[in-house]
Order: sequence, then structure tokens, then C-alpha cells
Amino acid sequence: MPRTASERIVLGLFTALAGMSIADVVHPNRPGLLVLILVPLLSAVLLRPRATATLSVVCVVLTTILPGSLYEAGAVRFVRVAAIGGIAIMAVVAAVWRQRLTSARLDLAAQRATLERDRREALQVNDAILQDVFTARMWLEMGRETEASRALGRALESTRELVSGLLGNDRAPRPGEMVRAEGTETRPVQSA
Repeated sequence: MPRTASERIVLGLFTALAGMSIADVVHPNRPGLLVLILVPLLSAVLLRPRATATLSVVCVVLTTILPGSLYEAGAVRFVRVAAIGGIAIMAVVAAVWRQRLTSARLDLAAQRATLERDRREALQVNDAILQDVFTARMWLEMGRETEASRALGRALESTRELVSGLLGNDRAPRPGEMVRAEGTETRPVQSA
């Protein structure tokens, strides 16, 4: 018993092919050709490339075997076999293309989600750092150096975490590793 929708679709398409094959052997007709054309096209839209390839090969084989497909009025109609073979190949290519597009779309959505999460985390860390620096400044203005030192320590730790996150969790900077070629200009603190 088929468990997934894909398995049910494959079973339905194979059943259509089997029914059409039996009907075509008993009484050759043109609607059988229509089924041989529609099965690969439907499978290209609904199924994975491997299932589409399997159904397409079955359709091409049935086209060459069934009397109503290959023969008409005692003459061989290779154009029909070539046409259904071409449709089968196009169906497989379309299924592969559809699967790649779906995969690319999912990858892009995952990248966007990761970027948005990283942006939110960076904004939160930035906010925490600014709050700790502001708190340290207020403690210094009040003459409470111990509390100011703790607030600056938290700000420095948050900054280290931010830099480690930007470099990657497995690549945290080691002491002395991030030495600049030139010094930075320091400006005196202006009191309010």
C-alpha cells in the first residue's frame, strides 16, 4: 500500500499505463497514444526526476511494443516513437530542472533566515554594549569606579563575543593576534 502522495501518483500513472496497454492490445486506438504522451508530462510536474525517467522509459518501450502505437494500416510509424521519446526526454529534463529550482529556493530561504537571525543577534549585542558603556559612564560621573569597571568589563566581554561570532565560533581571536599596523587616534572625553 503506497504511503506517500508521490507513491500514490506513481501507482496511479503506472495503473493508467497498464490499463491503456491492455486496452491497446485488445483494440488499438489513438487515445492510447495520448496516455503515452500525458504520463511523462504529468510525472515531470508531479514527481522526482528518477520516477519521471522510469515512467518515461516505460512509455517509450510501450510505444514500440503496442500495436496501436507503432503500426497503423500495416505501416510502421517511427515518428510516433520519436515524438514520445522526445517528450520523455523533455519530461526528465523538466523534472530535474524543477528539482534544482526547488532546491535553490530552499537554500535561498535558509540563507535569508540565517542572515536575519544574525542581524537580530548583532543588534541585540550592539544594544547591550552601548547600555554597558553608558552605564559605566554614569557610574564614573557618580564617582563609583567599581561599578563602572564591572560595566566596562561586561561591555568588553560582549564585544569579544560579537567579534568571535563574526569570525566564526571555531575561530575566536587569541590574545595578541589582532594587532593593528597603525594605532588609533584617541580623543579626550568631553564632560557634559
